[in-house]
Amino acid sequence: MRALAATLALAIACATPAARADDRLRYDPWPHAAITTGVGLLFAGELVLRNALAPEACIHCGGNAFDRAATEALAWENHPLATDLSNVGMVLLPVAAGAVGFVRDGGEAGAIDAIVLLEAMGISFLATEALKFVVARERPMVVYLGPDHPKVADDPADRYVSFPSGHASTTFATVAAAAAIADLRGHDPVPIWLVGLPVAAGVSYFRVAGLHHWTTDVLAGAALGTIVGFAVPRLLHGGGRDERRAADGAAVSILPTGVVQLGGTF
Repeated sequence: MRALAATLALAIACATPAARADDRLRYDPWPHAAITTGVGLLFAGELVLRNALAPEACIHCGGNAFDRAATEALAWENHPLATDLSNVGMVLLPVAAGAVGFVRDGGEAGAIDAIVLLEAMGISFLATEALKFVVARERPMVVYLGPDHPKVADDPADRYVSFPSGHASTTFATVAAAAAIADLRGHDPVPIWLVGLPVAAGVSYFRVAGLHHWTTDVLAGAALGTIVGFAVPRLLHGGGRDERRAADGAAVSILPTGVVQLGGTF
């Protein structure tokens, strides 16, 4: 009976505290909810003021030799289809990433996963938009289709905001943030990278094929999104080194106590 008690105590002590120690994602009313709220307000404000903030003329007009050669090689004759495919991927990837969190971590934890994911995407979006307004690069559609083409004429504020690609930064931020969140929750992030990176790369390719971006736009967007997506969950929600050390200590110190108490009960 004592052997059974010790075995059962060992199983309980190893299972429950270890699971808690592996879960290093933190989301508290202060400061995390305040940060999320601030990002949301800035995001909404940017959407409202975008036309007023967008540059009216290009600082970097046309494309360099590399970008022109790449665009002319990759652009589709049916560029509206490429545009539609990029938009579909842009929507489906974050939805899929959020759904994975709900299924994997459950209701409350899954909701927190989704909030942190949206926060990372929002910060990536704001950084991307700020760069767009500062760099003021002419989109390839203006160069190749002309200002009177419906794709260009319908949205004049969109002509000179090519660098970096928002679709690329958002999709790569989604993948990097989802992988970082999974790792903080104690799950293997490799499947997320393996599935998400090809989708994000495909969205980026379609932006070039649809004449929305030069190749260097999507490369810069991919780099920016990956850095922001990886950093935001870890820096803002990853918990401190002392917290992780305390969690590891709890997993070790609780074992003898649990064995003694449960053994005494039997």
